[in-house]
Amino acid sequence: MLDECMIGKIIQCHIDYSDPESFVVGRLVYYDCDWFLMQDLSSAGRWNGLALYMRSDIVSVSELTDYIQRIVSLIKSRNESEPFIPPMSKDPLMSLLLYARDSSRVIGLELHASGYRDINGTIDSLTKNTLCINQIDEFGRTDGKSYLSVEAITRCYLDD
Repeated sequence: MLDECMIGKIIQCHIDYSDPESFVVGRLVYYDCDWFLMQDLSSAGRWNGLALYMRSDIVSVSELTDYIQRIVSLIKSRNESEPFIPPMSKDPLMSLLLYARDSSRVIGLELHASGYRDINGTIDSLTKNTLCINQIDEFGRTDGKSYLSVEAITRCYLDD
């Protein structure tokens, strides 16, 4: 469903089989056989960081819908800066995690396809297989540390 001609375009992706009315919108900036990365857009037409999703989550992809055209109109009127895209390696998840660690950026992680952002915070340490997150709560207050397997991550949100 994703192809090379979509890179740089704002698209609408349905990524929840159980809820056909839900979707995410953003500019597609990277994809491979496992992942796709979007500069995320809010429903109010504001840039909302980066979002990395598993390609296997895609139910459908749309371009040039009325909704997308409304979002594009809002983006243009706001004249906001787009989120920075760190260089991507062959492992885009590790690329985002390394960038978040090195720049002390807040990330949100979904684990085991839970459908939720299970952990939010900054990366304290990172190896090929594990990471330690300095967790924050919904008010940005420190909320302990979590240790987890990189393999458990099914979505990654940066600066949203």
